[in-house]
Amino acid sequence: MKIILITLSLFACSFSVVPARILSHGNGPEPVVIDKSQLQLVGQAQLSVLFWDIYQSRLYTSSGRFSRNEQPLLFEINYQRDISRKELVSATLEQWQHLDIPASDYQQYLPYLKALWPDISNGDTLTLFSDGSGSAFYFNGRYLGKIRDEKFAGLFLDIWLSPRTSRPGIRKALLGISP
Repeated sequence: MKIILITLSLFACSFSVVPARILSHGNGPEPVVIDKSQLQLVGQAQLSVLFWDIYQSRLYTSSGRFSRNEQPLLFEINYQRDISRKELVSATLEQWQHLDIPASDYQQYLPYLKALWPDISNGDTLTLFSDGSGSAFYFNGRYLGKIRDEKFAGLFLDIWLSPRTSRPGIRKALLGISP
């Protein structure tokens, strides 16, 4: 029995050590205080499916224009329905697969998203803030944690902003492109 407990403890520790290199949790100090007054709206979009509103999203940058390399950048999603953490991660994965992004590019992030993201209720806001040192997530204004990898923000935003997105109308609206 002792051997099993020691083995389980070592197994559990291996998960808590590895993410620390990439993920900062919300228990520590907040890395960045977001001052939205320093950012300009690039565009906003409403996602509705049939008769149901799903979310409204907004993209902000310091210049008011989107460039893949522009920092800081803020992407905000205000949900208009309940969505479980599992559904949120699953939808993210489905969109990366739709974009034909190799699994090796995103697979490492899935455990972090499962650990960071909460269940969403109607009216909740999930925010991504990227400042060049990684991607910080906020839930209703409360810091959740940060993925300390510059590549993640672009990969995540590709879901909405890639020319190959599954929602080209959302892309145009977020980029401020007239229909």
